[in-house]
Amino acid sequence: MAASGNPAKTGTADGVDSAQPTSRNIGFTGLDRTIRENNLTVKSNNETLAGISAMDTDAQEFAASSSQSFMQMLSGQISDSIAEIEQLDPSVVDPNLVSSITQGLGAVQSFFDYNADVYKGQAKGIRTDTSIQDQYVLAKKQYDYVADQLVMGAQTLFITLHTMELQQQDAQRGLEQLTRAQTEMQKRYDLGQVSELELLKIKNQRSQTASTIESLKYQVKNLKGDLALMLGIDPAVNLTLSPLPASPNSKRNYDNDLKAAIKASYDLYFKNDTMRTASNDFKDDKTNTKHAYEAAKIAYQAAEQQLTQNFRKMYDAIPEKERAYSQAKADEDLQQRLYDAAAVKYQRGLISKNEYTTEKEALEAARSATQKAQIDLFTATNQYDWAVRGVVSGS
Repeated sequence: MAASGNPAKTGTADGVDSAQPTSRNIGFTGLDRTIRENNLTVKSNNETLAGISAMDTDAQEFAASSSQSFMQMLSGQISDSIAEIEQLDPSVVDPNLVSSITQGLGAVQSFFDYNADVYKGQAKGIRTDTSIQDQYVLAKKQYDYVADQLVMGAQTLFITLHTMELQQQDAQRGLEQLTRAQTEMQKRYDLGQVSELELLKIKNQRSQTASTIESLKYQVKNLKGDLALMLGIDPAVNLTLSPLPASPNSKRNYDNDLKAAIKASYDLYFKNDTMRTASNDFKDDKTNTKHAYEAAKIAYQAAEQQLTQNFRKMYDAIPEKERAYSQAKADEDLQQRLYDAAAVKYQRGLISKNEYTTEKEALEAARSATQKAQIDLFTATNQYDWAVRGVVSGS
């Protein structure tokens, strides 16, 4: 505990203090380095690689099994979050936004599930034992893939949290609107202008919206805890997320980028390794047919075709998201002009406070829509850049 009169320590994702602070600011660009330096799974993997070199197979198997259990635990936590988010009232929370959030979380869960399988196979491989050098090379490639997926998963969580915090703001604005409506309805009820049922209906809508806000707060808190675990930070630490950086405007060349993605693809690397092993087994008379090799070759071709298809979707998604963002920004600019005009009218007494407030809230909603469109664009460019680096998600 900090001494009286001394401020509590703070830190950022660009560096980890020796003593964990009670709160920490996390930036998107710092996620990559922090994961690679402080994530417990990455650290365990590094020790496992050292263990392979030192021939300590018991320690290697234990580390792989422990990492498998850790990935399964994280996957379960994300699964619980998805289930709870899907239960949010669709009349209060935009179903399209819920779908976007659950898709992002589903991608993170897929990373964890895949990594759990990787560690399961790693533990089995250690038990059966192959050539130490081959084992080391393959394990290092697998662990590099795990590290990249953890970074991408943390980035996806970071983006998802920004989306959910925007949804909180939207719900809070809706709550304020319903509070005003309830006050007006109560007055009309007292005057005998509306029925008790109409009053109860608006009260129930307000109660549902307030409940949704609390649910979103709960989910954000849980997901921040998951993100903290991935960063090697105590989940009890209160994370504050910095704004997302601007989407890069670098030009993309489909043909060159696809070649780079195929060359860097982890999935194709492992498929090629399976094909190489099957070929060597046939040449070394470990098998008497080429069926295993032909099967591995077909699997490689199928994986390359799927990668190409997914890559094309990612490439095409960027201009589509840019179009949607431009439209959202144009809508916001128009709403800004309408609000400015309403503000002048309100100052001159030409419109009521309620009319002025309605225009103000419409502007806030338009700004929120622009921010969401910007997040969608950022997500698309980030996924594309990861694909060029060899991590291609399905779609």
